[in-house]
Amino acid sequence: MAPPVDRYIAQMRLNHPDRVEEEMYDLLVGDTFRTFAGHFGLTTSLRIVFTPSRRAERLRIGGESWLIYDQYLGQTFNILNRIFFNAEGEREAIAYFHKYIAERTLEYGQAELGIEPANFYADQKDLLRKTVDCDPLRAAFTILAEQFAVFHELSHEILDSGHDFAGFYMGIVADSIASKREFHLSRTAESVVEGFRNGNPAAYHDAPLDDVIAETLADFDSPEQVLGREAYITALDDPDVAEELFCDFVACDLALMGGIGEDMELRDALRALYIASYHLKTLDHVDRAMDGILLPGQSPQDHQSHRRHRSQAMQVRNHCLRDHLLMMYGARLLDREEDERSRLVSEFAVDLMKDQRRYYEAVLDPATKTASFLAEPGRLQEMAAEHDAPLRTFALNRPDADPAMARNALASITILKQTGWPISAIDRFAAKLRD
Repeated sequence: MAPPVDRYIAQMRLNHPDRVEEEMYDLLVGDTFRTFAGHFGLTTSLRIVFTPSRRAERLRIGGESWLIYDQYLGQTFNILNRIFFNAEGEREAIAYFHKYIAERTLEYGQAELGIEPANFYADQKDLLRKTVDCDPLRAAFTILAEQFAVFHELSHEILDSGHDFAGFYMGIVADSIASKREFHLSRTAESVVEGFRNGNPAAYHDAPLDDVIAETLADFDSPEQVLGREAYITALDDPDVAEELFCDFVACDLALMGGIGEDMELRDALRALYIASYHLKTLDHVDRAMDGILLPGQSPQDHQSHRRHRSQAMQVRNHCLRDHLLMMYGARLLDREEDERSRLVSEFAVDLMKDQRRYYEAVLDPATKTASFLAEPGRLQEMAAEHDAPLRTFALNRPDADPAMARNALASITILKQTGWPISAIDRFAAKLRD
């Protein structure tokens, strides 16, 4: 009989084990994972899968603790990094997130809703092929993103273990949150404007300063801005946000402790970890946006009521992690003169602000636009109506099969084909769907 973890994967994931590269991942993260797990007294083992789910998850089953990492998530990081470095507009990310959302409908068991997004991706995928991979850092960014994802999940285990390290590091998180709360509560329209006047233009995306000041003064006390500031404070008080910050911070530390390539500068490694955190938060943001449509029992009102909190929680994590990375960078410059160290940290802060701007423009904003468009009530259902007739005919021609299951099977296979899965994978999934 297969081990419990394998039975779980077979039942819960559309796994394609032939695509898993065990040796590569053992070299990439396996040895380091085992070293860190052992150091903290954890018995958690790492298992690699290849599924459309793109999820890293923790699992306790059969008396064993597992961290299941999806190799397809690594491929997703690779594509997102390619878009981040090379995309010339929003179209590449919009095309990719149609694919992402189409494949997510498989896990929700609502594949019919994913056919049209999959078709859109199939029509637009050449945009991604034309995104020239001209930056040598892309591969290194992807490796660090995968390590960050694995160590982020391991950090949840470290926190749950009650290890002294967890208590110490939660103190660092608490200090970071307290600093953000004090700064945020002290902000006024005038202090924000003064910060713009004295700061680097990268802080306001190099827009004309007079326009930025005028917009700030006009909007600061608007109902939307007031609600946003209130949601930010609420997010600072959210214990889930604190836990995610703990895992972000520790994942960065573990990734650097595991070693970076000799050809990669420290500053670039920290940038890679910053972008990795954005990748995970962007995917989660899209998932949450689609929950109201794809999860039974979720009303649009319930979904809408949490949107502002999620957005501000993301901002809290972004701001605190950026400060943590600056602290990590400065701590590795203690052999420099104080003036030089201050200058280098300030330059790096500008680099991170520019990376944030680039990420929003190339990845996060188009991802949000795509999810918001497809998550409009009734949108996916309206798009799916075009495919109702062939799906109904397919089900009628299989009188021995449950009609809903037959329709979902054909829709699932269509999505896999249109989003570029190989024939061997489609055959495997088709067999799984027939079982």
